[in-house]
Amino acid sequence: MEREEEQPLLSSEKGSGGTTKYATVVDTKDENKKNDRPNYVPKCPITVEPFMFLYFFALMGFSPLMTQYLYKRLGEDNQSHSTNISHCDQNTSDPYYIAQQKTQAEASEWSIYFSITCAIPSMVVTVFYGAYSDKAGRKLCLILPAIGSLLRQGGTLAIIYFNWPLYCLLPAYFVEGLFGYFTTAFMGCFSYIADISTAKNKAIKIVIGEACSMLAAALSEIVIGYLIKLFPDFSVPTVVTVGSILLALLYAIFFIPELIEKDPEAKLLDFSNLLQVVKLFFHVPDAGQEKLISKPVQPDQQTPHLPAGNVAPPSDNIQTFPAQHSVSTGSVEANRQIYSSVLGEDHSLPHRDISQTEKDHMVLSAPPGRVWKLRMLILILFLIAIPMISSTVDTLYVLNLPFCWTSEKIGWYNAIRIMIIQLASMVGIVLMRKVFKLSEVTVAMVALLSYISSKIIIAFAQYDYMMYVGASIGALSLLSIAMLRAAMSQLVTHHEQGALFASISLVESVCTLLGNTILNSIYAATVAWFRGYVYCIMSGLCLIALIILGIYQFKTLKRKSANTTSKLAIN
Repeated sequence: MEREEEQPLLSSEKGSGGTTKYATVVDTKDENKKNDRPNYVPKCPITVEPFMFLYFFALMGFSPLMTQYLYKRLGEDNQSHSTNISHCDQNTSDPYYIAQQKTQAEASEWSIYFSITCAIPSMVVTVFYGAYSDKAGRKLCLILPAIGSLLRQGGTLAIIYFNWPLYCLLPAYFVEGLFGYFTTAFMGCFSYIADISTAKNKAIKIVIGEACSMLAAALSEIVIGYLIKLFPDFSVPTVVTVGSILLALLYAIFFIPELIEKDPEAKLLDFSNLLQVVKLFFHVPDAGQEKLISKPVQPDQQTPHLPAGNVAPPSDNIQTFPAQHSVSTGSVEANRQIYSSVLGEDHSLPHRDISQTEKDHMVLSAPPGRVWKLRMLILILFLIAIPMISSTVDTLYVLNLPFCWTSEKIGWYNAIRIMIIQLASMVGIVLMRKVFKLSEVTVAMVALLSYISSKIIIAFAQYDYMMYVGASIGALSLLSIAMLRAAMSQLVTHHEQGALFASISLVESVCTLLGNTILNSIYAATVAWFRGYVYCIMSGLCLIALIILGIYQFKTLKRKSANTTSKLAIN
């Protein structure tokens, strides 16, 4: 957890014989008080936001473009395509209607293949990229996804231009997955935002970051929709997305400052990076990242090479912590094993050499209940990310009966929907957090209710206006993911932000794979008898998440109340 560091990390006192004794970390402030200063202060307040805008302009614009391109290519093969991409025939016995339903199912299946090809490698590499960014900086996690998307969209442009078979797209998607895909980009951006934020403004800054990506998505929907109408061969719209990705890459390289000093021993493909992510949900925080307790060192164990500037007087400033918040050290050898298992050999304490004596006497202090909180929140994120991240079903849904929308109409709908969500999210987060003082978890619960109501309306929509009503009711929906990110970020230290957001990105990669695979399969299997069935499944998943989140909130408030009562009794 964040804390104010107005005292040096270690304390020193000259003992007999001029030896130095090391004592506990000083923390004279209230244990629960948050640090009101960011870990890093960049020269310019605008950092990753332009990158998010450019990158997600290309990514979000490319998604419906690809779906409609598949629909067009497969429609030509099935003789269900006309000059309008969304050709609909009301006669269910007509051959064109039958061919159209076949095209819907095949387009959904190809979307599954592309999702699997991209998501599986991204699930693996994102874990390594995230933990590595804690030691080597965040920029690499922005540059690599941009390169991967540039290669994929450039390859797609060639396939469209030369009219190559659709299976030629699979290697391009695989390469994009190896470079991290959007989950690594999200992880890098939000880790960077966490680095320059305080506990009080972190949630709002995360929402602002998501608003940049959503604004880009809204504009890209309009622009790409019009370009598809003007250039039905899809080449020019693809060129526009490639150009946006290229600008994002150049901005990340030349205009985003690196804030973290690179550890020369840090390795990208290192098994310790995986362990660093895993231990968040099974172990206490890293040493030097939480309150650190050190036993007094005996004269024969001195480390005279330690600079005196790194230590401060003991005794009066020593703070005692409850036994349940610490790990017993035992012997010197046991301490060495604990330190090695948690920190490895990378010496993650920043900008200071750590002696073996200090390692031997370290005791880690974890915030109470951190592990179960992270586990529950990541489970909730898993449940809600499956329907929220997967969006290819939406495009197929409105291409089909009874809507039969054109690419232009799809673009306007998605743009209006995203703008509504963006505006409502910005206003809602300020009102709920600043005015009503609601916690991140409570805001997430409100957002889930908004999403569930929206999908139920869309599932039974028969007219165009019902789609817009559903979008308006779901205006607060994406606040749920943003608030879960903020809530989990508050539970870890600064040096664990990359590992945390890597785990979040891993979950989102899994959800992208499962969501696109499962939801597209459900839609393909049920479109003939109830096209809105898939949206009922989406609502059901979020309802389960809402129930679990309510249990989490109840349990957290109950423990907080018990701790407050205990403190009052002691006083």
